[in-house]
Amino acid sequence: MGPHRTYTSTRLDLARAKEARKALGGTLNDVALAVVTGALRRYLGRRGDAVEAMKDFRALVPVDLRPRMGEDGVGNHISLVLVHLPLSSPTPGPRFEPVHRACDT
Repeated sequence: MGPHRTYTSTRLDLARAKEARKALGGTLNDVALAVVTGALRRYLGRRGDAVEAMKDFRALVPVDLRPRMGEDGVGNHISLVLVHLPLSSPTPGPRFEPVHRACDT
């Protein structure tokens, strides 16, 4: 890190995210990753990077490995999945589908 790095956060309306999840047929994580992809696209574009040419931008995404039912043990049961983020897609719809497919495998 360096002295010029900053951190910022934003809020995502959970009700709207759930509506998007239902409409698109994915998960809340899929919606969040698609939103992050759009934010990264805007940020990199404003920096002058050629986002349309970025065909292989990836992120490490934590995934829960605990069984859906049963086992109430303590501890972390996570792994990381390398997910392709489609930065070259200019609109949200085309960004969602590849993110959903990558996270669904």
